[in-house]
Amino acid sequence: MQLNVDAQALVAWLQSQQQATADLKDSGRLETAVALAPGTGENQADLIWHTQDTLAAGADQMLDLTALSRSVLGASGTVQFAKVKVVLLRNLGDAAGQVLQAGPSGTADGWTGPFGGVGAAKVEIGPLGCWFQAAPLGGWNVSATSKVLKLHNPNSVELTYQIVLAGTSV
Repeated sequence: MQLNVDAQALVAWLQSQQQATADLKDSGRLETAVALAPGTGENQADLIWHTQDTLAAGADQMLDLTALSRSVLGASGTVQFAKVKVVLLRNLGDAAGQVLQAGPSGTADGWTGPFGGVGAAKVEIGPLGCWFQAAPLGGWNVSATSKVLKLHNPNSVELTYQIVLAGTSV
C-alpha cells in the first residue's frame, strides 16, 4: 500500500479603510504546506489514522498511538506509530465555551512529542477551532513511555471532534 499526504494551512486577509484622501489597504497571505511521500524517512510517511468521534460530557479518550484500531479498504488492523509527523485535531462543538483539550496532561505514558516534552502540557481548542502541527523531517517520537494522547471534554455536554495523524512505523 502506498501513502501520499498533503497537509496545508492558509490564512489570507484583506483589510481596507476609506479615508478622505485615499483608500488604505492591508492584504496578505500566510501559507504552509507539508507533502509527505511514501516511506519512513524525512518528508515521508507510511501510516495514517483518522476518526470522528464524540466524547461524553466530562469524559476522556486515551489514544494509544501504538495501538489505534482502524478499518480501511476492506481490511481491519492496528496502526502503530513510531513517529508522528502531522496532527490535525478539529473541535466540531459550535457553542460558546465548548472547548476540547488535548495533550499528555499528566497521563501515564502521555505523548509529549509536540508539547515540548512537558507531561502536564495541553492545548485547548475552542468551538469550531483546530490545532495543526507538522514536523515533516524528524517527526515526534512515540515510545512505550510517550504514547498516549489524551483528549478531554471539560464541558457539561457531549462534544464531537475529528483527528488525523500521519507518520511512520519506524
